[in-house]
Amino acid sequence: MKRLLVLSILILLISSNLIARKTQAYKLKLVSVEFNDDEAGVIKNKSNRLDLIDPHFSDSLINIVWSLEPTHLGMELTNKSDNNFKVLWDELTFICTENISQRMVHTGRMIYNFEDNQLPTVVVKKSKITDCIAPIENARWRSTPVGGNWVFDDLFSEGNTCNNEIRILLPLEMGSKRHEYLFSFVIEKDSRKFKIKNTHSSLKIFRH
Repeated sequence: MKRLLVLSILILLISSNLIARKTQAYKLKLVSVEFNDDEAGVIKNKSNRLDLIDPHFSDSLINIVWSLEPTHLGMELTNKSDNNFKVLWDELTFICTENISQRMVHTGRMIYNFEDNQLPTVVVKKSKITDCIAPIENARWRSTPVGGNWVFDDLFSEGNTCNNEIRILLPLEMGSKRHEYLFSFVIEKDSRKFKIKNTHSSLKIFRH
């Protein structure tokens, strides 16, 4: 009983430290989008509730809203077409400043083994999905007294080689056709730091 009490106090202290910790804020600006190797669509970089940037992109097929959090990118993807399509998560790719392609994981599923295939998600016509994506290389296993879980390092930090620009390759499949969107972003360091909190999937999000 005493051991459980001590363990509970330690967990509470660790959680409090994580909640109180501040981290550097960055602005994510969408500068170009290639659709099947051609530039297309409308780009808008809009301010969000923290006065950071949520990039928007729209064309005849999709509407997508990106958001940058400390450990991941959030995405809200809308299927504007009259046909269903699939998001090919297993081929989703993150490219940083040094042009190194990295496999990504989406957290709309339970994470057990990063070597497992990620099944496609069907986005029904005129519907949308929300998800979070992060490079697999940023994940690490954290052991706990009762097992462990995957946690994610911050996407950007001092000395990180991906602090200038990133690209995201988003592959979609509609019927027998494959479509590829290549999103190019520039990263701007903000003058502020924000408090962060952990999510249920061990990701971190900004808060006031």
